[in-house]
Amino acid sequence: MSESTSQQTSENRSDRAAKKVILPSGGLATRLLPATKSIPKELLPIVDTPILEHLLREAGDAGITDALVITVRGKEAINDHFDTDPALLAHLGDRYERLLAGTLDIIDRITVHSVRQGGATGMGLAVHRARRHIGNEPFAVVTGDELLDREAGLLTRMIELQAARGGIVLAVSPVPDELVPLSDMAAVSEDGSAELFTVTDVVKRPRLEDSPSRLALVGRYVLPPEIFPVLGRTAADAGGEVQLPDAMVELGRAGVPIHAVRYTGARYDVATRLGLLTTAIQFAGQRDDLRDDLLAWLRSYLNAQMPQPVG
Repeated sequence: MSESTSQQTSENRSDRAAKKVILPSGGLATRLLPATKSIPKELLPIVDTPILEHLLREAGDAGITDALVITVRGKEAINDHFDTDPALLAHLGDRYERLLAGTLDIIDRITVHSVRQGGATGMGLAVHRARRHIGNEPFAVVTGDELLDREAGLLTRMIELQAARGGIVLAVSPVPDELVPLSDMAAVSEDGSAELFTVTDVVKRPRLEDSPSRLALVGRYVLPPEIFPVLGRTAADAGGEVQLPDAMVELGRAGVPIHAVRYTGARYDVATRLGLLTTAIQFAGQRDDLRDDLLAWLRSYLNAQMPQPVG
């Protein structure tokens, strides 16, 4: 292959790479009540940064320039968060850009839209709601129940793989036995390496003995636009929700390849009380402005609580 042909092929793949992301945010977050009664879970802080900003930074790292947040009634604060606040600007003056640097960086890099889902009817219908916004191009889906290690570059790898091979790309991660009944588990076959697999089925929250593997789906997907008509006819489950994995499996059975990328980096739970607390502590421990004081306080607190001193 000539250098010009190779460059053209690379450019064509870049043109096909997903540039838009859907963030389904229509859940009621009942596990975090009463905090989420009037505050969207997506705006709960990890130290001082809302969950949604962490997700958008991950997407921005992967080259995403357009984000559509799927919300429900009562989550208007998400729109307000990415809007200019004249009163706050007048109050802070020169400090406005410094204190809101992370938020302003996201606004500069990513155009953030929102649309209402029309009720908590499952992630499948949330994604289907975005069909007109996405159009006829591949797109990413990032769910908000956990944060991932940004340094791992998972979404970047997934977008590049989808641009090169087409089809569906999802992420899987090994989980211990006790988490199998709480996860969607992938049936996979090795695809040339231990890091890449072909998915043949997804089993939702199986009993341990019925699980096809120990690889659970991570809430990151890169999908072709062909998923939309499938989602439109996918039946709701027993809970009345349309599930995205059901549509992916149906599309796979129609001949669309489903690739799975193994993810072994850190996963931070932000959907439960304990998970939100431990995630905040871990993120604070990674910050130069908080680490030393936090660790000193933790040592003091644990030494007062534990029968033996903590080193």
